[in-house]
Amino acid sequence: MSKRRNKGEGSIYYSDSKKLWVCQVTLGYEHQTGKQIRKTLYSKTKSDLIEKKKEFEKRNALIKDTNITFDENFYKYLYLIKKPDLKPKSWERYEGLYKNYISCAPFSYIKLKDLSYSDIQMWYKQSGITKSSLEIINRLIKASLNMAVKNKIISENIMKESYIKYKPKNTDYNVFTSKEQEIFINYLNSCSIKQEPFKYLFLFALGTGTRLGEILALNKNDIVDNTVNINKSLHRIKKDNKYTQEITTPKTKQSERQIPLPKKIIDILDDILKTKGKLLFPDEKTNTYIFMNRPLRRLQAICKKLNINQISFHGLRHTYATRLFESNIQIKTVQKLMGHTDIQTTMNIYTHVMPNIIDDAVESLNKFL
Repeated sequence: MSKRRNKGEGSIYYSDSKKLWVCQVTLGYEHQTGKQIRKTLYSKTKSDLIEKKKEFEKRNALIKDTNITFDENFYKYLYLIKKPDLKPKSWERYEGLYKNYISCAPFSYIKLKDLSYSDIQMWYKQSGITKSSLEIINRLIKASLNMAVKNKIISENIMKESYIKYKPKNTDYNVFTSKEQEIFINYLNSCSIKQEPFKYLFLFALGTGTRLGEILALNKNDIVDNTVNINKSLHRIKKDNKYTQEITTPKTKQSERQIPLPKKIIDILDDILKTKGKLLFPDEKTNTYIFMNRPLRRLQAICKKLNINQISFHGLRHTYATRLFESNIQIKTVQKLMGHTDIQTTMNIYTHVMPNIIDDAVESLNKFL
């Protein structure tokens, strides 16, 4: 039979069956049932258990008596903790998700200590928000609740087991065929820079596979020893309800790279460098950064005029990768040239190109038959 604890000894008692001193500490309450969450501690001596209990309670202090709401906590996390680590383009999206969805959620003004898992999950199911946006929202909510746990506002993160897996649909890579690329390049070479102001910009994109923001941000001194150094990017972001263009660091750390220039780009490099100012591809009228929508509009107008596939500017980047794969360049090399963080992104382009490569490989057997 266990010896009952005396007055003043709290939850400490001796267990005859275990031959140990026992202590139960209340950590908090389950959000679903309201039941106490307890932790049981053991020790051979009462004095050791008292010390163990004090140390445990110090590390796992009960939640603060606070009326802070979900929205107050989330706002603090997003604007004070998360924002400083984000690039302007990412911050624009995160703030948009907060203002348009999270701040309007029915649980937004519920006190954190009263918030339940079902409150958030029901909103997920009924909100009508796209799965790609919900994945980000779920990640942000989990992080904000982790902060609340660390600040001793709540005892546990009710969303720690919540996962939303967004799997993008297979992208239909819209690229030039080799014949279409030949038609496009022949047209550009037949034009003067006055006829086609983006002539060299398009040729440079096909020869380097760089992103539009990376190309528009290039300075002349980024070309060294027939190699282009990618170390910045131009982004269109929203500030005070107006769109503006700003130079930022590249998309990822892997995006910072050096790309050797093909001989045909080297041959026209002197013509490219003739522009005024420091920019490699300045606006022909203002001599400042080109507005990002202009190259895309002009590219599609040329495609329509030539009666070839109307691709996006990013399609020029994928065309570059496609030609590399068709030339049997290794996947890891293409990944490095493209600046992809995840090799799966490179593999997705390869998978698109692979049927043509297989056909060519089979045809090559003819010379052995």
